[in-house]
Amino acid sequence: MAGTSLPPRGFGATLDTISALALMSGKILLVDDDPEMLALLRETLDAFGVILKASNGQDALRLIGEEHPRLIILDVTMPEMSGFEI
Repeated sequence: MAGTSLPPRGFGATLDTISALALMSGKILLVDDDPEMLALLRETLDAFGVILKASNGQDALRLIGEEHPRLIILDVTMPEMSGFEI
């Protein structure tokens, strides 16, 4: 977004940013091969919008194409396709 500055560092600012972005479209995609991390992220972010989950890069790319999430939170160290490759 033009003219938007980054929020100050800290967990509260991060959640405020997530909330603002998610409310624009209501969709957050979580991508992680660790089911426990996906569950923790979903529980933490559930109030901020519709949560979509993928456990690998292929599923993430499919959901991105189908659902057009406003925010994507990626694990960068997944096997087969890293978060950087997605």
